[in-house]
Amino acid sequence: MKKATFLSIIMLAISSIFTQQTFAQPVNDACTNATVITSNATCVTMDGTVNGATATAGLVQGSCDAYSGTYAGEDVWYSFTAQYASNTIQVRPRGSSSIDAVLVIYSGTCGNLTELDCDDTSGVGDATISYSNFVVGETYLFRIYDYGSVAPPNGDFTICVMHSASGANVDIEYQNHITLDGVGGNGTGDSDRLGEPGETISLAVNLINNGTTTAHNVSGTLACTDSDITFVSNTASWANIGPGASESTNDFSFSIANSAIEKDVIMSLTVNTDEGTFTDSFLFHIYDGNVSVHKNDQLIRDGNGGGTGNSNGQLDPGEAISLELKLHNGGTSIAHNVSAVLSTSDSDITISNNTVNVGDIAAGSDAWAQSFAFDIANTCPEKDIVFTLTISANEGSWIDQFVLHVNDAASINSIAKNEIKIFPNPASQYINIALQNDEIELQKVEILNLSGQLMLREGSVEQMNISSLRSGLYLIKITDENDRVGYYKFIKQ
Repeated sequence: MKKATFLSIIMLAISSIFTQQTFAQPVNDACTNATVITSNATCVTMDGTVNGATATAGLVQGSCDAYSGTYAGEDVWYSFTAQYASNTIQVRPRGSSSIDAVLVIYSGTCGNLTELDCDDTSGVGDATISYSNFVVGETYLFRIYDYGSVAPPNGDFTICVMHSASGANVDIEYQNHITLDGVGGNGTGDSDRLGEPGETISLAVNLINNGTTTAHNVSGTLACTDSDITFVSNTASWANIGPGASESTNDFSFSIANSAIEKDVIMSLTVNTDEGTFTDSFLFHIYDGNVSVHKNDQLIRDGNGGGTGNSNGQLDPGEAISLELKLHNGGTSIAHNVSAVLSTSDSDITISNNTVNVGDIAAGSDAWAQSFAFDIANTCPEKDIVFTLTISANEGSWIDQFVLHVNDAASINSIAKNEIKIFPNPASQYINIALQNDEIELQKVEILNLSGQLMLREGSVEQMNISSLRSGLYLIKITDENDRVGYYKFIKQ
Protein backbone atom coordinates (compact mmCIF):
# COMPACT_ATOMS: atom_id res chain seq x y z
CA MET A 1 0.00 0.00 0.00
CA LYS A 2 1.26 3.52 -0.79
CA LYS A 3 1.09 6.36 1.77
CA ALA A 4 1.31 9.99 0.70
CA THR A 5 2.78 12.22 3.45
CA PHE A 6 2.07 15.92 3.64
CA LEU A 7 5.71 16.68 2.84
CA SER A 8 5.74 14.43 -0.22
CA ILE A 9 2.61 16.12 -1.58
CA ILE A 10 4.21 19.56 -1.11
CA MET A 11 7.41 18.41 -2.83
CA LEU A 12 5.48 16.95 -5.77
CA ALA A 13 3.52 20.19 -6.11
CA ILE A 14 6.71 22.28 -6.10
CA SER A 15 8.31 19.91 -8.63
CA SER A 16 5.25 20.22 -10.85
CA ILE A 17 5.41 24.03 -10.78
CA PHE A 18 9.05 24.14 -11.89
CA THR A 19 8.76 21.36 -14.48
CA GLN A 20 5.32 22.15 -15.83
CA GLN A 21 5.05 21.66 -19.58
CA THR A 22 2.25 21.99 -22.08
CA PHE A 23 1.35 18.70 -23.77
CA ALA A 24 -1.06 17.95 -26.59
CA GLN A 25 -4.04 15.85 -25.57
CA PRO A 26 -3.51 12.16 -26.48
CA VAL A 27 -5.82 10.79 -29.20
CA ASN A 28 -6.98 8.06 -26.81
CA ASP A 29 -7.75 10.44 -23.94
CA ALA A 30 -11.45 9.50 -24.07
CA CYS A 31 -12.84 6.00 -23.60
CA THR A 32 -14.74 6.30 -26.88
CA ASN A 33 -11.44 6.90 -28.70
CA ALA A 34 -9.64 3.91 -27.17
CA THR A 35 -6.59 2.77 -29.15
CA VAL A 36 -7.00 -0.76 -30.52
CA ILE A 37 -4.16 -3.12 -29.61
CA THR A 38 -3.78 -6.78 -30.62
CA SER A 39 -2.44 -9.63 -28.56
CA ASN A 40 0.67 -11.56 -29.60
CA ALA A 41 2.49 -14.63 -28.35
CA THR A 42 5.32 -12.35 -27.19
CA CYS A 43 5.41 -8.73 -26.01
CA VAL A 44 5.10 -6.50 -29.09
CA THR A 45 5.17 -3.02 -27.59
CA MET A 46 3.19 0.07 -28.54
CA ASP A 47 4.25 3.53 -27.30
CA GLY A 48 1.81 5.53 -25.18
CA THR A 49 1.70 8.51 -22.81
CA VAL A 50 -0.54 10.15 -20.22
CA ASN A 51 1.06 13.54 -20.93
CA GLY A 52 -1.79 15.98 -21.63
CA ALA A 53 -4.46 13.46 -20.62
CA THR A 54 -7.62 14.45 -18.77
CA ALA A 55 -9.59 12.44 -16.24
CA THR A 56 -12.67 10.49 -17.26
CA ALA A 57 -15.58 12.24 -15.54
CA GLY A 58 -17.37 10.22 -12.87
CA LEU A 59 -15.00 7.24 -13.00
CA VAL A 60 -13.51 6.22 -9.64
CA GLN A 61 -9.96 5.06 -9.15
CA GLY A 62 -9.15 1.38 -9.64
CA SER A 63 -9.75 -1.02 -6.76
CA CYS A 64 -5.99 -1.61 -6.41
CA ASP A 65 -5.22 2.13 -6.12
CA ALA A 66 -4.66 2.82 -2.40
CA TYR A 67 -4.10 6.57 -2.76
CA SER A 68 -6.09 8.25 0.04
CA GLY A 69 -6.19 11.78 -1.35
CA THR A 70 -8.07 13.15 -4.31
CA TYR A 71 -6.55 11.26 -7.22
CA ALA A 72 -5.99 13.02 -10.54
CA GLY A 73 -6.98 10.04 -12.73
CA GLU A 74 -5.69 11.66 -15.93
CA ASP A 75 -6.10 8.55 -18.04
CA VAL A 76 -5.74 7.13 -21.55
CA TRP A 77 -7.68 4.19 -22.99
CA TYR A 78 -7.02 1.01 -24.95
CA SER A 79 -9.17 -1.85 -26.22
CA PHE A 80 -8.50 -5.36 -27.49
CA THR A 81 -10.51 -8.37 -28.66
CA ALA A 82 -9.58 -11.60 -26.89
CA GLN A 83 -8.30 -14.44 -29.05
CA TYR A 84 -7.62 -16.60 -25.99
CA ALA A 85 -8.96 -16.90 -22.46
CA SER A 86 -5.58 -16.07 -20.91
CA ASN A 87 -3.85 -12.75 -21.63
CA THR A 88 -1.21 -10.61 -19.93
CA ILE A 89 -1.19 -6.80 -20.21
CA GLN A 90 2.08 -5.07 -19.40
CA VAL A 91 2.72 -1.32 -18.94
CA ARG A 92 6.35 -0.19 -18.57
CA PRO A 93 7.85 3.34 -18.12
CA ARG A 94 9.57 4.50 -21.31
CA GLY A 95 12.87 6.37 -21.40
CA SER A 96 13.18 8.90 -18.56
CA SER A 97 9.52 8.55 -17.64
CA SER A 98 8.47 8.97 -14.02
CA ILE A 99 5.03 7.41 -14.42
CA ASP A 100 3.78 5.33 -11.52
CA ALA A 101 1.17 3.56 -13.60
CA VAL A 102 -2.15 2.19 -12.47
CA LEU A 103 -3.65 -0.35 -14.92
CA VAL A 104 -7.37 -1.25 -14.81
CA ILE A 105 -9.22 -3.72 -17.09
CA TYR A 106 -12.96 -3.44 -17.75
CA SER A 107 -15.68 -5.37 -19.51
CA GLY A 108 -18.70 -3.63 -20.96
CA THR A 109 -18.83 -0.36 -22.89
CA CYS A 110 -17.85 3.25 -22.22
CA GLY A 111 -20.30 4.61 -19.64
CA ASN A 112 -21.22 1.09 -18.50
CA LEU A 113 -17.97 -0.44 -17.29
CA THR A 114 -17.32 -3.34 -14.91
CA GLU A 115 -13.85 -3.64 -13.44
CA LEU A 116 -12.26 -7.10 -13.95
CA ASP A 117 -8.77 -6.59 -12.56
CA CYS A 118 -6.37 -3.89 -11.45
CA ASP A 119 -2.62 -3.51 -10.77
CA ASP A 120 -0.69 -0.70 -9.09
CA THR A 121 2.95 -1.65 -8.53
CA SER A 122 4.59 0.49 -5.87
CA GLY A 123 6.69 3.31 -7.29
CA VAL A 124 7.93 3.86 -10.82
CA GLY A 125 7.91 0.46 -12.51
CA ASP A 126 5.86 -2.06 -14.47
CA ALA A 127 2.12 -2.54 -14.04
CA THR A 128 1.18 -6.04 -15.13
CA ILE A 129 -2.08 -8.00 -15.13
CA SER A 130 -2.42 -11.68 -16.07
CA TYR A 131 -6.08 -12.57 -16.38
CA SER A 132 -7.41 -16.00 -17.42
CA ASN A 133 -11.16 -15.48 -17.74
CA PHE A 134 -11.45 -13.47 -20.93
CA VAL A 135 -14.21 -14.61 -23.29
CA VAL A 136 -12.82 -15.34 -26.74
CA GLY A 137 -14.26 -12.90 -29.28
CA GLU A 138 -15.28 -10.31 -26.68
CA THR A 139 -13.78 -6.79 -26.70
CA TYR A 140 -12.35 -5.37 -23.46
CA LEU A 141 -11.29 -1.87 -22.37
CA PHE A 142 -8.44 -0.88 -20.09
CA ARG A 143 -7.12 2.45 -18.90
CA ILE A 144 -3.80 3.73 -17.64
CA TYR A 145 -3.28 6.66 -15.31
CA ASP A 146 -0.60 7.93 -12.92
CA TYR A 147 -0.91 7.27 -9.19
CA GLY A 148 -1.64 10.23 -6.97
CA SER A 149 -2.97 13.77 -7.35
CA VAL A 150 -0.28 15.38 -9.54
CA ALA A 151 0.51 14.51 -13.16
CA PRO A 152 4.07 13.19 -13.67
CA PRO A 153 6.66 15.39 -15.45
CA ASN A 154 6.99 12.64 -18.04
CA GLY A 155 4.19 10.10 -18.43
CA ASP A 156 5.58 8.08 -21.37
CA PHE A 157 5.19 4.29 -21.34
CA THR A 158 5.10 1.18 -23.54
CA ILE A 159 2.23 -1.29 -23.52
CA CYS A 160 1.72 -4.79 -24.91
CA VAL A 161 -0.81 -7.60 -24.69
CA MET A 162 0.44 -11.20 -24.68
CA HIS A 163 -1.75 -14.27 -24.98
CA SER A 164 -1.28 -17.83 -23.76
CA ALA A 165 -2.24 -20.61 -26.16
CA SER A 166 -2.10 -23.41 -23.59
CA GLY A 167 -4.94 -25.91 -23.91
CA ALA A 168 -5.72 -25.07 -27.54
CA ASN A 169 -6.61 -27.98 -29.84
CA VAL A 170 -4.85 -27.26 -33.12
CA ASP A 171 -3.69 -29.84 -35.68
CA ILE A 172 -2.05 -28.37 -38.79
CA GLU A 173 -1.32 -30.64 -41.76
CA TYR A 174 -0.09 -30.23 -45.32
CA GLN A 175 -3.04 -30.70 -47.69
CA ASN A 176 -1.74 -30.16 -51.24
CA HIS A 177 0.37 -27.90 -53.42
CA ILE A 178 0.09 -26.18 -56.80
CA THR A 179 3.08 -25.54 -59.05
CA LEU A 180 3.12 -22.05 -60.57
CA ASP A 181 5.79 -21.72 -63.29
CA GLY A 182 4.81 -18.40 -64.84
CA VAL A 183 1.07 -18.79 -64.21
CA GLY A 184 -0.41 -15.37 -63.46
CA GLY A 185 3.05 -13.88 -63.16
CA ASN A 186 4.02 -16.29 -60.38
CA GLY A 187 7.36 -17.96 -61.04
CA THR A 188 8.95 -18.23 -64.47
CA GLY A 189 8.58 -20.96 -67.07
CA ASP A 190 6.13 -22.25 -69.64
CA SER A 191 3.02 -21.94 -67.40
CA ASP A 192 2.09 -25.62 -67.72
CA ARG A 193 1.97 -26.00 -63.90
CA LEU A 194 4.77 -28.60 -63.97
CA GLY A 195 8.18 -28.18 -62.39
CA GLU A 196 10.84 -28.53 -65.08
CA PRO A 197 14.62 -27.95 -65.34
CA GLY A 198 15.57 -24.27 -65.58
CA GLU A 199 12.26 -22.97 -64.20
CA THR A 200 11.66 -20.87 -61.10
CA ILE A 201 8.69 -22.22 -59.19
CA SER A 202 6.25 -20.28 -57.03
CA LEU A 203 4.79 -23.06 -54.89
CA ALA A 204 1.29 -22.57 -53.50
CA VAL A 205 1.01 -24.74 -50.39
CA ASN A 206 -2.37 -25.48 -48.82
CA LEU A 207 -2.67 -26.27 -45.10
CA ILE A 208 -5.67 -27.63 -43.19
CA ASN A 209 -6.42 -27.29 -39.49
CA ASN A 210 -7.89 -30.61 -38.30
CA GLY A 211 -8.21 -29.29 -34.74
CA THR A 212 -11.17 -27.75 -32.95
CA THR A 213 -9.67 -24.31 -32.24
CA THR A 214 -8.14 -21.61 -34.42
CA ALA A 215 -4.44 -21.72 -35.27
CA HIS A 216 -3.04 -18.20 -34.85
CA ASN A 217 -0.15 -16.50 -36.66
CA VAL A 218 0.63 -19.49 -38.87
CA SER A 219 3.99 -19.38 -40.63
CA GLY A 220 6.25 -22.01 -42.14
CA THR A 221 9.66 -22.93 -43.47
CA LEU A 222 10.25 -25.23 -46.44
CA ALA A 223 13.44 -27.26 -46.84
CA CYS A 224 14.83 -29.65 -49.45
CA THR A 225 18.22 -31.38 -49.39
CA ASP A 226 18.28 -32.15 -53.12
CA SER A 227 21.10 -30.25 -54.85
CA ASP A 228 18.89 -29.44 -57.87
CA ILE A 229 16.60 -27.26 -55.71
CA THR A 230 17.74 -23.73 -54.76
CA PHE A 231 15.35 -21.67 -52.65
CA VAL A 232 14.62 -18.06 -53.48
CA SER A 233 12.19 -17.80 -50.56
CA ASN A 234 11.74 -20.66 -48.10
CA THR A 235 9.41 -18.93 -45.63
CA ALA A 236 5.69 -18.22 -45.84
CA SER A 237 2.74 -16.99 -43.78
CA TRP A 238 -0.89 -18.13 -43.70
CA ALA A 239 -2.16 -15.77 -40.93
CA ASN A 240 -4.89 -17.56 -38.90
CA ILE A 241 -6.57 -20.89 -39.85
CA GLY A 242 -9.90 -21.72 -38.23
CA PRO A 243 -10.97 -25.22 -37.13
CA GLY A 244 -11.65 -27.41 -40.17
CA ALA A 245 -10.54 -24.63 -42.54
CA SER A 246 -7.90 -24.62 -45.26
CA GLU A 247 -5.63 -21.75 -46.26
CA SER A 248 -3.11 -21.36 -49.09
CA THR A 249 -0.04 -19.24 -49.71
CA ASN A 250 2.32 -19.02 -52.67
CA ASP A 251 5.16 -17.31 -50.79
CA PHE A 252 7.54 -20.24 -51.33
CA SER A 253 9.83 -19.92 -54.34
CA PHE A 254 12.74 -21.99 -55.67
CA SER A 255 14.65 -22.67 -58.88
CA ILE A 256 15.26 -26.05 -60.52
CA ALA A 257 18.74 -26.69 -61.95
CA ASN A 258 19.04 -26.85 -65.73
CA SER A 259 20.73 -30.25 -65.39
CA ALA A 260 17.98 -31.80 -63.20
CA ILE A 261 16.65 -35.18 -64.29
CA GLU A 262 13.09 -36.38 -63.88
CA LYS A 263 12.56 -37.45 -60.26
CA ASP A 264 10.69 -36.88 -57.01
CA VAL A 265 12.30 -34.71 -54.35
CA ILE A 266 11.23 -34.59 -50.70
CA MET A 267 10.03 -31.24 -49.38
CA SER A 268 10.11 -30.89 -45.58
CA LEU A 269 7.67 -28.36 -44.11
CA THR A 270 7.86 -26.92 -40.59
CA VAL A 271 4.80 -24.91 -39.53
CA ASN A 272 4.84 -22.63 -36.50
CA THR A 273 1.71 -21.32 -34.76
CA ASP A 274 1.03 -19.65 -31.45
CA GLU A 275 -0.32 -23.03 -30.34
CA GLY A 276 2.67 -25.17 -31.32
CA THR A 277 4.93 -26.44 -34.10
CA PHE A 278 3.97 -29.04 -36.73
CA THR A 279 6.11 -30.89 -39.29
CA ASP A 280 5.09 -32.56 -42.52
CA SER A 281 6.67 -33.72 -45.79
CA PHE A 282 5.51 -34.14 -49.35
CA LEU A 283 6.92 -35.09 -52.75
CA PHE A 284 7.57 -32.55 -55.49
CA HIS A 285 8.00 -34.02 -58.98
CA ILE A 286 10.55 -32.63 -61.40
CA TYR A 287 9.49 -33.43 -64.95
CA ASP A 288 11.71 -34.12 -67.93
CA GLY A 289 10.92 -30.74 -69.47
CA ASN A 290 10.76 -32.06 -73.03
CA VAL A 291 8.71 -35.26 -73.25
CA SER A 292 7.74 -37.23 -70.17
CA VAL A 293 4.97 -39.84 -70.38
CA HIS A 294 3.71 -41.64 -67.28
CA LYS A 295 0.63 -43.44 -65.98
CA ASN A 296 -1.52 -41.25 -63.73
CA ASP A 297 -4.90 -43.03 -63.55
CA GLN A 298 -6.62 -46.35 -64.14
CA LEU A 299 -10.04 -47.88 -64.76
CA ILE A 300 -10.87 -51.52 -63.99
CA ARG A 301 -13.67 -53.09 -66.01
CA ASP A 302 -14.96 -56.47 -64.79
CA GLY A 303 -18.28 -56.56 -66.59
CA ASN A 304 -18.95 -52.83 -66.25
CA GLY A 305 -18.44 -51.88 -69.92
CA GLY A 306 -15.78 -54.51 -70.58
CA GLY A 307 -14.31 -57.70 -69.17
CA THR A 308 -16.40 -60.24 -67.27
CA GLY A 309 -17.13 -60.45 -63.56
CA ASN A 310 -19.32 -58.96 -60.86
CA SER A 311 -18.99 -55.35 -62.14
CA ASN A 312 -17.74 -54.01 -58.80
CA GLY A 313 -14.71 -52.34 -60.37
CA GLN A 314 -12.33 -54.50 -58.33
CA LEU A 315 -10.18 -57.54 -58.98
CA ASP A 316 -11.73 -60.85 -57.85
CA PRO A 317 -10.62 -64.46 -58.48
CA GLY A 318 -11.90 -65.95 -61.75
CA GLU A 319 -12.62 -62.61 -63.46
CA ALA A 320 -11.48 -61.43 -66.89
CA ILE A 321 -10.29 -57.83 -66.54
CA SER A 322 -10.23 -55.10 -69.14
CA LEU A 323 -7.78 -52.49 -67.81
CA GLU A 324 -7.64 -48.92 -69.10
CA LEU A 325 -4.67 -46.74 -68.15
CA LYS A 326 -4.48 -42.97 -68.53
CA LEU A 327 -1.12 -41.69 -69.73
CA HIS A 328 0.02 -38.12 -69.19
CA ASN A 329 2.68 -36.23 -71.16
CA GLY A 330 4.23 -33.92 -68.58
CA GLY A 331 6.73 -32.47 -71.02
CA THR A 332 6.70 -29.36 -73.19
CA SER A 333 6.72 -31.16 -76.57
CA ILE A 334 4.51 -33.71 -78.33
CA ALA A 335 5.18 -37.38 -77.60
CA HIS A 336 4.97 -39.20 -80.96
CA ASN A 337 3.83 -42.80 -81.57
CA VAL A 338 3.27 -43.65 -77.93
CA SER A 339 2.74 -47.30 -77.04
CA ALA A 340 2.61 -49.16 -73.74
CA VAL A 341 3.36 -52.75 -72.70
CA LEU A 342 1.91 -54.33 -69.55
CA SER A 343 3.67 -57.17 -67.72
CA THR A 344 3.73 -59.02 -64.41
CA SER A 345 5.63 -61.98 -63.02
CA ASP A 346 2.70 -63.19 -60.92
CA SER A 347 1.62 -66.73 -61.90
CA ASP A 348 -2.05 -66.09 -61.02
CA ILE A 349 -2.32 -63.46 -63.76
CA THR A 350 -2.53 -64.36 -67.46
CA ILE A 351 -2.26 -61.33 -69.73
CA SER A 352 -4.14 -61.78 -72.99
CA ASN A 353 -3.51 -58.32 -74.42
CA ASN A 354 -0.31 -56.70 -73.21
CA THR A 355 0.30 -53.98 -75.80
CA VAL A 356 -1.72 -50.85 -76.59
CA ASN A 357 -0.85 -48.20 -79.17
CA VAL A 358 -1.92 -44.71 -78.14
CA GLY A 359 -0.58 -42.47 -80.91
CA ASP A 360 0.57 -38.92 -80.23
CA ILE A 361 0.08 -37.15 -76.89
CA ALA A 362 0.35 -33.36 -76.85
CA ALA A 363 2.40 -31.57 -74.18
CA GLY A 364 0.48 -31.41 -70.91
CA SER A 365 -2.27 -33.69 -72.24
CA ASP A 366 -3.71 -37.12 -71.38
CA ALA A 367 -4.60 -40.18 -73.43
CA TRP A 368 -6.21 -43.46 -72.38
CA ALA A 369 -4.50 -46.72 -73.33
CA GLN A 370 -7.43 -49.06 -74.10
CA SER A 371 -7.64 -51.90 -73.39
CA PHE A 372 -5.19 -54.19 -71.69
CA ALA A 373 -6.71 -57.56 -70.81
CA PHE A 374 -5.82 -60.26 -68.30
CA ASP A 375 -7.42 -63.19 -66.49
CA ILE A 376 -7.25 -63.89 -62.75
CA ALA A 377 -6.95 -67.53 -61.69
CA ASN A 378 -9.93 -69.00 -59.84
CA THR A 379 -7.56 -70.14 -57.09
CA CYS A 380 -5.87 -66.75 -56.71
CA PRO A 381 -5.61 -65.88 -53.01
CA GLU A 382 -6.04 -62.39 -51.71
CA LYS A 383 -2.85 -60.45 -52.48
CA ASP A 384 -1.27 -57.50 -54.23
CA ILE A 385 -0.22 -57.85 -57.85
CA VAL A 386 2.70 -55.71 -59.03
CA PHE A 387 2.41 -54.67 -62.67
CA THR A 388 5.09 -53.03 -64.79
CA LEU A 389 4.13 -50.61 -67.55
CA THR A 390 6.79 -49.86 -70.17
CA ILE A 391 5.93 -46.76 -72.19
CA SER A 392 7.69 -45.94 -75.46
CA ALA A 393 7.63 -42.98 -77.83
CA ASN A 394 9.86 -41.67 -80.59
CA GLU A 395 11.40 -39.37 -77.98
CA GLY A 396 12.25 -42.00 -75.33
CA SER A 397 10.92 -44.63 -72.96
CA TRP A 398 9.69 -44.68 -69.35
CA ILE A 399 8.87 -47.42 -66.83
CA ASP A 400 6.14 -47.21 -64.20
CA GLN A 401 5.20 -49.78 -61.57
CA PHE A 402 1.84 -49.96 -59.86
CA VAL A 403 -0.04 -52.34 -57.56
CA LEU A 404 -3.54 -53.78 -57.98
CA HIS A 405 -5.20 -55.72 -55.19
CA VAL A 406 -7.03 -59.03 -55.69
CA ASN A 407 -9.80 -59.63 -53.17
CA ASP A 408 -10.47 -63.03 -51.66
CA ALA A 409 -13.47 -65.06 -52.76
CA ALA A 410 -15.68 -63.16 -50.34
CA SER A 411 -14.86 -59.83 -52.02
CA ILE A 412 -13.28 -58.03 -49.08
CA ASN A 413 -14.35 -54.47 -48.52
CA SER A 414 -11.72 -51.77 -48.30
CA ILE A 415 -10.98 -49.55 -45.31
CA ALA A 416 -11.88 -45.95 -46.16
CA LYS A 417 -8.93 -43.56 -46.39
CA ASN A 418 -10.30 -41.26 -43.70
CA GLU A 419 -10.64 -44.09 -41.17
CA ILE A 420 -6.89 -44.36 -40.58
CA LYS A 421 -4.12 -41.76 -40.38
CA ILE A 422 -0.46 -42.67 -40.99
CA PHE A 423 2.23 -40.36 -39.56
CA PRO A 424 4.89 -39.07 -39.68
CA ASN A 425 5.43 -39.22 -43.42
CA PRO A 426 8.34 -39.34 -44.28
CA ALA A 427 9.51 -41.31 -41.26
CA SER A 428 12.91 -42.53 -40.09
CA GLN A 429 12.44 -44.63 -36.92
CA TYR A 430 8.74 -45.29 -36.34
CA ILE A 431 5.48 -45.12 -38.29
CA ASN A 432 2.31 -44.48 -36.27
CA ILE A 433 -1.20 -45.72 -37.08
CA ALA A 434 -3.97 -43.53 -35.69
CA LEU A 435 -7.50 -44.94 -35.80
CA GLN A 436 -9.99 -42.23 -36.76
CA ASN A 437 -12.97 -44.57 -36.28
CA ASP A 438 -13.57 -45.96 -32.77
CA GLU A 439 -15.17 -49.07 -34.24
CA ILE A 440 -11.99 -50.22 -36.01
CA GLU A 441 -9.82 -52.89 -34.40
CA LEU A 442 -6.49 -53.72 -35.98
CA GLN A 443 -5.80 -57.34 -36.85
CA LYS A 444 -2.58 -57.13 -38.87
CA VAL A 445 -0.12 -54.49 -40.10
CA GLU A 446 2.27 -55.27 -42.97
CA ILE A 447 4.85 -53.25 -44.86
CA LEU A 448 5.50 -54.09 -48.53
CA ASN A 449 7.98 -52.77 -51.05
CA LEU A 450 6.74 -51.62 -54.46
CA SER A 451 7.35 -55.11 -55.84
CA GLY A 452 4.82 -56.50 -53.37
CA GLN A 453 7.40 -58.24 -51.19
CA LEU A 454 6.63 -58.44 -47.48
CA MET A 455 9.24 -56.48 -45.50
CA LEU A 456 7.72 -56.31 -42.01
CA ARG A 457 4.67 -57.76 -40.28
CA GLU A 458 3.08 -57.08 -36.89
CA GLY A 459 -0.16 -57.92 -35.14
CA SER A 460 -2.60 -55.31 -33.80
CA VAL A 461 -0.01 -52.58 -33.17
CA GLU A 462 -0.40 -48.85 -33.60
CA GLN A 463 3.33 -48.17 -34.00
CA MET A 464 5.94 -50.01 -36.07
CA ASN A 465 9.72 -49.75 -35.89
CA ILE A 466 10.91 -49.18 -39.47
CA SER A 467 14.55 -48.34 -38.70
CA SER A 468 15.69 -51.56 -40.43
CA LEU A 469 14.19 -50.54 -43.81
CA ARG A 470 16.25 -48.92 -46.51
CA SER A 471 15.31 -45.42 -47.65
CA GLY A 472 12.56 -45.35 -50.26
CA LEU A 473 8.83 -45.56 -50.93
CA TYR A 474 6.78 -48.32 -49.27
CA LEU A 475 3.20 -49.51 -48.87
CA ILE A 476 1.71 -50.13 -45.45
CA LYS A 477 -1.12 -52.67 -45.61
CA ILE A 478 -3.62 -52.65 -42.73
CA THR A 479 -6.18 -55.37 -42.06
CA ASP A 480 -8.95 -54.89 -39.50
CA GLU A 481 -10.94 -57.44 -37.49
CA ASN A 482 -13.55 -57.63 -40.29
CA ASP A 483 -10.82 -58.52 -42.81
CA ARG A 484 -11.15 -55.15 -44.51
CA VAL A 485 -7.91 -53.94 -46.06
CA GLY A 486 -6.44 -50.46 -46.52
CA TYR A 487 -3.25 -49.39 -48.33
CA TYR A 488 -1.19 -46.29 -47.57
CA LYS A 489 2.07 -45.03 -49.03
CA PHE A 490 4.91 -43.66 -46.92
CA ILE A 491 8.52 -42.60 -47.40
CA LYS A 492 11.31 -44.13 -45.31
CA GLN A 493 14.07 -41.52 -44.87
